[in-house]
This record gives sequence, structure tokens and C-alpha cells, in this order.
Amino acid sequence: PECVIMKILITCARLTVWRRSLHKLCSPGSVGVLHVKYSKGPCWERHFALLCNHRTPIQSAFLTPKHLYSSEVKELDEITYQRIADATLDELAEFFENLGDSGLCHRDFDVNFTGDVLTVRVGGGGGVYVVNKQTPNKQIWLSSPKSGPKRYDIIRGCWRYSHDGSTLHDLLSREFSAGLGTSVDFSTLEHSRIATDEDSWA
Repeated sequence: PECVIMKILITCARLTVWRRSLHKLCSPGSVGVLHVKYSKGPCWERHFALLCNHRTPIQSAFLTPKHLYSSEVKELDEITYQRIADATLDELAEFFENLGDSGLCHRDFDVNFTGDVLTVRVGGGGGVYVVNKQTPNKQIWLSSPKSGPKRYDIIRGCWRYSHDGSTLHDLLSREFSAGLGTSVDFSTLEHSRIATDEDSWA
């Protein structure tokens, strides 16, 4: 129908204009800040990232955080994943057990590590943390009473949440430091930091 063709032509014209504008904004040396609210609904803003065909710092304004990190997820073979995930859970379990013996925690603080599931009961109304392997997806899953569920992938050597780039160990450091009123640092554990080019982590 002619009305449909006309709508398509108008849409193409609008996209062309927006694309030219974006190229000017994203050109090297351009100065300015553009705030775009991302929406999952059918709106033009969600297409802006597709219209800008070269990467610049300002392009991050058009991308959801997941787009920025998901491309860095490293495909691991089964053996490598199991080794990294097991080492991560073993170290976390030992860290939590030492934390419970430090005298900083509530008297009901309890750590249970059975199979591939690490359960930490904070006590005193602090809720329960659960950290477990998710072998089919080659991930580690966290259930936090403060921030909810998250799924972590190995990205550049550490467990990172692909939606915003935050790490498992950083989140645990923040939440337990806030909950206990003192600094609790998980960053010394294996696979807690971004690997450098010299690191051999896989």
C-alpha cells in the first residue's frame, strides 16, 4: 500500500538525518555531552548505536552497558572453566570462614560449602549469600540479599557482570564492608582483578 511505502521513506529520511548528526557528534575532537535515555520499548533512541559506525568515547552514550562488556566474554573449554571456578569457590569459602573467625561478624554467621554451592548466612538480619557454579553457561552465579541475583562470566581474567562490568569480588567487598562497618577486601583473591597482557590466567 502507498501509505506503507510513504512511512518507510519517511523513516529512512529520518534515520539518514540522525546518522549524519551522530557522525558529527562522534567525530574525533568533537566536544560535548549527549544524554540519551535507553528504553527497551519501540523508540528511536535504541537505534542510535547502530547508526554510528565507528567507536569513540561518546559512543558509550548510545550503548547499554551489556553491549560494552559482553563482547569480551572469553570462551573457555570445560577443563579450564572447572579449574577457575573451583579455585574461585575454594578461595571464597576459605575467606568467609576466616572472616567468621575474625570476631567481626554476627554470632549467627555461618558458612556452608557443599558441592558447587557456597552459602553464607550473615546473621543478624543480614540475609543469605549464595555463590554457585553454573557449568552449562560456564558462569558463576551470585544471589545477594542486598543487590539481588547476578551472573558472572570470565572477562579478562576475572569474574565480571557483563551488564555493567562490575566484578564479583568488588561487589562482595563493598557489601560486606558496608554490612560490617569495616574494610573487607576480596581483591587479593585469585581471579578478582582484570588480567594484564602479561598475566597467564586461562
